[in-house]
Amino acid sequence: MLVLGSDGAEPGEMHRTLFAQLSQRYPSLQPAIAEALFALWKPYLDDWNGDLPPVVATVEDMGRCTTLDYVDLVLPATITLGFGFVAEVGWDDAMFSVKVREWVVSPESLDD
Repeated sequence: MLVLGSDGAEPGEMHRTLFAQLSQRYPSLQPAIAEALFALWKPYLDDWNGDLPPVVATVEDMGRCTTLDYVDLVLPATITLGFGFVAEVGWDDAMFSVKVREWVVSPESLDD
């Protein structure tokens, strides 16, 4: 899902440019995204007391076990990316968000 902050007008050139830049840079941002997602997940992992070991125990696991659900473009240059876990993790209503500002990724929230 793509969300565009707007005054009601159709997406303009700035939206298109920001989305094109994100599309181009996304592969290089993935390691930082996985780190930010793991930072949000780590408190839950530290408190894990399930019968089975957690599916997501490392930053690398986080990259493999999440999917991009939405992109929110806020002009002039702020992007929020929303992620969820894949089905095998077993927490289907978890919703992570990370911010991208000036192509620096930071953790934002984890909700369910």
